[in-house]
Amino acid sequence: KPGVEGSSPSRLTTNLLQQELFCWRTLGLRCESSNRASEASEIPAPPVFSRSEKSYSLCAIIYYMKIGVFDSGKGGTSVLAEIKKILPNEEYKYIGDSKNCPYGEKSDEELNQIVSNITDDLEDWGAKVIVIACNTATTRCIEYLREKYPEIKFVGTEPAIKLAAETGAKKILVMATPGTVQSERVAKLIHENVKPDQEIELLACPGLADAIEHDEKIDETLEQLLDGVDEEHDVVVLGCTHYSLIKDKIQKFFPKAKLIDGNRGVAKRVKSLAEQ
Repeated sequence: KPGVEGSSPSRLTTNLLQQELFCWRTLGLRCESSNRASEASEIPAPPVFSRSEKSYSLCAIIYYMKIGVFDSGKGGTSVLAEIKKILPNEEYKYIGDSKNCPYGEKSDEELNQIVSNITDDLEDWGAKVIVIACNTATTRCIEYLREKYPEIKFVGTEPAIKLAAETGAKKILVMATPGTVQSERVAKLIHENVKPDQEIELLACPGLADAIEHDEKIDETLEQLLDGVDEEHDVVVLGCTHYSLIKDKIQKFFPKAKLIDGNRGVAKRVKSLAEQ
């Protein structure tokens, strides 16, 4: 809206001004140069628009959405990086809960308390959207959190089984934590998306997320877990955000397979919420 003449914008960017000029032309406003200085020296003074005898200032107040992201350690940084690619200007707070890693070994009661404490922290910070960048926490806790915190929008992370099935792959391997493999959500994803002519194998990977978190014995752990696993899979689903950090290592065991995770889908969902 036109502001009060002589007022200065509190937060504005050149890009927004450039993108919005067409809106003012549709109002029949004439753009003139402005000699008024803006509050911040690095930001150019806003243009002045005139109609008849009156002058108007274009004051663009920009509100950046606060987005919280958490995981049981550093695995969720792979999700955060994907979100920042398409939403580079939002405000972020990342919580890597490495002291409670891995989540898959916690009882439902323990895990609900852990994720509630993290959500309280992010809510106090002002987060309007919270990304659960952990497959285990998503499959076991997201409905609990949505019921407990109805004012917050939660975006979960789950194994990209739907995406894998849509590729038409005949042999699909899902690598995930034991807690995720045994979850009802994974069973539902398989039932709803995998076709009769597709073969899917679930591989529980105890200790792998922990090895990645502490950068210890990763190669040794992979050797133990993947020994005897058929390398001729068409698609390998990385069902834990930690696994995305060692894609190159996993790829060596499946040289012909396509490795996929759900990070891109999560980022797109966050973007759609940010635009609402």
